[in-house]
Amino acid sequence: MLGIRRTVVLLVAVTALVLGVGSSSASAAISNVPARTWGTNGRVLAILPVGDRVYVAGKFSAVIDPSSRTYAVSNLAVFIPATGRFDTSFTAQADSTVTALAAAEGNLYLGGLFATINGVARKKLAKVDAATGTLDPAWKASVNLQPDTLTVANGQVYAGGLFTTAAGTGAALAARPYLARFDAATGALDTTWLPTPDDRVFTVEPSFGGDSVFIGGNFTAVNGTTTSGHLAKLSAATGTVATSFAPGATNLATKPPIYDISVVGPDRVYLAVAGSGGACTAMDSNTGAVAWSKHSNGNMQGVRVIGTTVFCGGHFTGAGGFDGLTRYKIAAVDAASGTTLPYAPVVNSALGVWSMGADATHVYIGGDFTKIGATAQPHFAMLPDSAAYTVPGAPEDLSGAAGDATVLLQWFVPSTDGGQPLQRYRVYRSTDGLSWTQVATTTMPSYSDATVTNGTAYSYRVTALNAVGESLPSATVTATPQTGVATVPGAPSGFSAVGQYASNLLSWTAPASGGSPITGYRIYRGVQAGTETLLATVTETTFTDADVVIGDRYYYRVSAVNAIGEGGLSLEESAVPTNGAPSAPVMTGVAQADGIALSWSAPARDGGSPVTKYILIRDGIRLTVLGPDQLSYLDKAVTSGTSYSYRIKAQNALGTSPLSAPVVITAQ
Repeated sequence: MLGIRRTVVLLVAVTALVLGVGSSSASAAISNVPARTWGTNGRVLAILPVGDRVYVAGKFSAVIDPSSRTYAVSNLAVFIPATGRFDTSFTAQADSTVTALAAAEGNLYLGGLFATINGVARKKLAKVDAATGTLDPAWKASVNLQPDTLTVANGQVYAGGLFTTAAGTGAALAARPYLARFDAATGALDTTWLPTPDDRVFTVEPSFGGDSVFIGGNFTAVNGTTTSGHLAKLSAATGTVATSFAPGATNLATKPPIYDISVVGPDRVYLAVAGSGGACTAMDSNTGAVAWSKHSNGNMQGVRVIGTTVFCGGHFTGAGGFDGLTRYKIAAVDAASGTTLPYAPVVNSALGVWSMGADATHVYIGGDFTKIGATAQPHFAMLPDSAAYTVPGAPEDLSGAAGDATVLLQWFVPSTDGGQPLQRYRVYRSTDGLSWTQVATTTMPSYSDATVTNGTAYSYRVTALNAVGESLPSATVTATPQTGVATVPGAPSGFSAVGQYASNLLSWTAPASGGSPITGYRIYRGVQAGTETLLATVTETTFTDADVVIGDRYYYRVSAVNAIGEGGLSLEESAVPTNGAPSAPVMTGVAQADGIALSWSAPARDGGSPVTKYILIRDGIRLTVLGPDQLSYLDKAVTSGTSYSYRIKAQNALGTSPLSAPVVITAQ
């Protein structure tokens, strides 16, 4: 069911909204580059910051650290911004997709397609302990179809979605078309609050004072009263429609469905709007008058505010993606003036952002993406304010292998880079565990210490550095080199990575064996420098990586293995698989008495397949097609005194090159 839905809306409780708006600086300086942290292995549909934790929900079965190690979860997890990790001790597990989150008074409320939480039957709604994930055994509210939104206000849990019936704890199903309210403590269905929207509710948000509730979705009427723009303001006491709230056009001259709402202060509400494309819109929360609206070329899925900046996320992309400007899935607008700001992270994937969250110094986004700019960040990302940059986390899982007059150290990258790219590592050594001396600086997560004496025990620890400073040290390891002891191999040398058609070719030279024959090589790959994980194990000194996306850059390292263990990693190399098309020819020309003589060089790169022909263009129109061995042409069909512009492209069996630079020549 989820796969055919056009939208899933992020839900934020009142607690999170206050954190996301009230405590921030006047002007957020959110980075275009995400902090490198853990992610997930599937779509993130809801993000809820509460205090020093961020609840993340959707359709995923694992969280993933920056070294691509996975940790099993089930559609729900807790992210810790300070460390960049997910809290793997959080026990709440849903047997199917979680689409909605809300929190209050130490409790976390869940909505989704699940039938069980922690193995106990729950029908699409549940309440768990926000700290531990333990299920509340007494709270048994339910709905018959998917909930899309939850929020908590004044001791009540509001739910909106596709459902048509709802039941409170211990009660039978009752008609509740698309909107219901439950007691936050007991789960009892409120039998006095009975608004009746005529279609799906995607988002519910309390007003600033809590006396009203805003709802947005597909509906066009509530309680039999026509509403404007798929948006309504209801009395929290009675459920009646506030007729004084008359929303204006939210997307150009239209009023399409509303997917997300953020309420800020007593006079302003911000909307994520669908329609022909989409829009991010600011509106007076009392009258419905539109303050500004920014059209996009894809549905808007979320809107969050930090200080005076409104962050808008969704499915828009590319040139003209947002407000006529080039934006990829996320944009920022000055709240007061409506000026689109020069904030332009590049979020990949077709649909990109499905959910958003914010606290005082971070914007969080979730969805289908796997990269933002050059940073690999699968499905969940934290974009920090510059004031929130920190030193990196400590390097992880340091290991030491002792050999003859050598100790090989290896480690995994930190769980967070602190919001600034990792620059290098420092290796420290001690013989007494008390005084430490820096013995090396390296950009790679490994180091071979050859300045040791056999028979001496050495302790090591490693730190990471970014532009902010140096991390705390890693855990300590101890190793004692010994005379005559076979060791792991050295690091392969001469390592190279070359892009080819739909693949990258790797090659290297075998290292010293360490006294035990080399039995194989391990190849590591990453989509960002310094983040390689194991890709393959081979016995030869070459490898073709064909599991690639044409045009993406991949980073590689290789190590050798013998009976003792794995040796050090090679230097890092990168390559970009090509589309097989040749590079552009370079053309020159000269006017002669008998016409215009043109000549060109063969492409510097044939793309892995021989050139089969050249296509000559004059003034934007194909002039002629020439054979692969013809590198000149005389254009006789010219008029004296007339200028002509020529370009040429090469073609092989795999594709066509870009056009050459134009050559403009005036005929004699």
